[in-house]
Amino acid sequence: MTSEPTTNRVSLNIDVAVPVSVAYAAVSDPRKYGRWSPEATGAQLPSGGLLKVGDRFTGRSRVWVQWSGNCIVVAAEPNRLFA
Repeated sequence: MTSEPTTNRVSLNIDVAVPVSVAYAAVSDPRKYGRWSPEATGAQLPSGGLLKVGDRFTGRSRVWVQWSGNCIVVAAEPNRLFA
């Protein structure tokens, strides 16, 4: 018997009083997540520049222990959407 990989999706919507370009720059660069997240500590990207759909990176977090996870960009529309 083989098992299927587990896929987890997380979604959150908030309003912030900054230009759209500033918000997109913050959320589309996972290396900076540690600046404003109590859990995320950053990410290792395979190359510099903007991430696009299909790009993969390693996200790093900590709760009680440090851990990392392989991530894939599934949506990237500058100044509109990043997931």
